[in-house]
Amino acid sequence: MQAPFVIPNLQVGNYLETRIVPFVRAVYLWRITYAKKVQEIAMNSYAANFPKPQEKKAEPIIFPTDSPNIQDTPNPPNTTNTPGAIKPKIYKTADEELASAPYQSDERLQDSVIFMVDKWRDPSQFGSKYIDTNSKDLEALIKYCLNHKWRPILISIPISQRLIDGLGPDYMQAYVYGPLKTTNIHNVEFIDFSGYKQFRENAYLLSNSDHLSSQGAQILSHLLMERLVEKGYLTKEEDGYNDN
Repeated sequence: MQAPFVIPNLQVGNYLETRIVPFVRAVYLWRITYAKKVQEIAMNSYAANFPKPQEKKAEPIIFPTDSPNIQDTPNPPNTTNTPGAIKPKIYKTADEELASAPYQSDERLQDSVIFMVDKWRDPSQFGSKYIDTNSKDLEALIKYCLNHKWRPILISIPISQRLIDGLGPDYMQAYVYGPLKTTNIHNVEFIDFSGYKQFRENAYLLSNSDHLSSQGAQILSHLLMERLVEKGYLTKEEDGYNDN
């Protein structure tokens, strides 16, 4: 079956509306379902090897010391007690917003780490055999964008430090940097966010071991917007993060 980007006489507007938008929504809904099921699946898979964890209180959220009117040990973040809800603030830069994010221990991510490492070690699930196919698909997709006068960029998303440690020290080189080096990406921009320790080591910014939380996604989007403005992809007027 041909990939969508090599279909001849493609009507882009109609294709985006009838194919891409429903597909993106389906992936979004799948990711939500996946995030909710990770812990249940992981514990069922490893029940024979791991004792059932004792029920415990959620890890406390530690807010920055310059945030007034916040309890020393607040409840887990929700729509009513996040820093933005307690004290709305306009951040001058994305790095300032990242530095102001509350901190939460990453111990709760361990079940997700076990699940993901097991998946990566299962050759029927993931593995290096898919790299060549993925690289060819990426090359074709970039070429399709360029042929339509679009300016594609590539980005990497942070994952938890616990997951990186579980996958091994050569994970990023073997599955990200190495394949990119051997793939013809037609000199498009690659913006690497994977090295941000503030994301990797703070569970407040992570939904599970390999997905950002809503707070983390918002901050990363702010960082990306700034980079796109700096590199000339967007104008400052299109950066709406600091609008009142």
